[in-house]
Amino acid sequence: MKKNLDQKNANRYITNNNKQVTSNKQEVTTNNLIYRFASEDDKRSIEEPKVVVGSTSSNRSAQKDFSFITEKYEQAAQILPREEIFSASFSVLGKSSPERRGMNIDIILEPGGKPFKYKVDMVSSRYAYELTNKIKDREAQWPIWNQIKDDLRERDCMWGKLRNRTSNTKIVPRKRIPYCVAGLSTENDCLYANMILGNTTIVKCQLDVVTDEKLSKLFVAKGTWINQEWDEGEYDVQI
Repeated sequence: MKKNLDQKNANRYITNNNKQVTSNKQEVTTNNLIYRFASEDDKRSIEEPKVVVGSTSSNRSAQKDFSFITEKYEQAAQILPREEIFSASFSVLGKSSPERRGMNIDIILEPGGKPFKYKVDMVSSRYAYELTNKIKDREAQWPIWNQIKDDLRERDCMWGKLRNRTSNTKIVPRKRIPYCVAGLSTENDCLYANMILGNTTIVKCQLDVVTDEKLSKLFVAKGTWINQEWDEGEYDVQI
């Protein structure tokens, strides 16, 4: 059985700790989930860079094989809906409209691991139809979709689907992660990040307003959640 991770140990892993955690077991089966990370129509996103005659050292560095990174993100896309995660950090983007807002999410699968980078483009109730307009087959039956739409109608909140966050689509295609959603909500004048990953993880993380002058030009609020049910122990983690 997993033990609670106290505050002292938690600070060994991530400097900005979160105050709240909820855990969950959702009634949804993803055992047969098959996620094709790069579709046949998107082969261009994983093709190796072409060799250019007379290329400079910078060009040669671009020809390195980064397929192992693509593979790691592909594996993570299978893990996220099925297994508990260790931590998640949320950064709410400053640019927004009344109906839309973006949020960056860095997820660490287990202590000592490097963060996987994701983004969610959230919408208000006005555009709730966008959440499921391209969802098909088994995933369309995921009961969370109806819960989210009810949430959008009844509360001050926004929701969106997780996708890979990358500036180089040749290494990591900007694909959506099935059975994974995240959003924002306001409760008692506090801002919270919410995330649901498959049938294993529900996250509720209180966010703090960004006060740093330079950082506030990009983000308006940040926060980090740590899985309090993770096994307590010593880990070789660099802070």
